[in-house]
Amino acid sequence: DHLRDGSMLLSGKETLSVWPIDLANPIARAVDARRKTARAAEVEIAFAPPSTPLPVLGDERRLDQALGHILDNSLRFTPPGGRIRVAASVVGAFVVAEIEDSGTGISPDVLPRLFEPFYRPEQEPENSVSGLGLGLSLVAHIARMHGGSASIHSDGVGRGTRVTLRIPLLDLREDQPDRGPREAFSTT
Repeated sequence: DHLRDGSMLLSGKETLSVWPIDLANPIARAVDARRKTARAAEVEIAFAPPSTPLPVLGDERRLDQALGHILDNSLRFTPPGGRIRVAASVVGAFVVAEIEDSGTGISPDVLPRLFEPFYRPEQEPENSVSGLGLGLSLVAHIARMHGGSASIHSDGVGRGTRVTLRIPLLDLREDQPDRGPREAFSTT
């Protein structure tokens, strides 16, 4: 199912169904859905909900999926006793969500390829189930479909990883036209 869903999205055969939403809600759902797994892995997830709304025009199902992939990777590559920090805020014209972990980190030569479909770095954690190599490419694609971007940073092996998702801020001023539900953003 994951492969079929990913190929439909990446091939441009699916569009987003967007609504005005508060991005804090998909973030909180993604974190809450992984708390039990984090406890079992002895990894702390720190998330303080933002004090102000994070309005975006978004497809909640796809944003849930993107945020879930990022958190799943952080959990996969963070050893027991590690920490994952999730934060989100408005920065200029974007809502910026950051997921930073104290995990195994990433070699600088691998970073540029991580958003390529089916790319899987050779460094896999012990006792880990290897993925298809679609998760981060889907994250980047979903961000682009929303008019945003995804980026990844690591200071190197053993130094953790930070994934940043940027989604355009929805202007909620009263003088703006109605932004009700709509099918939008071709995937091509």
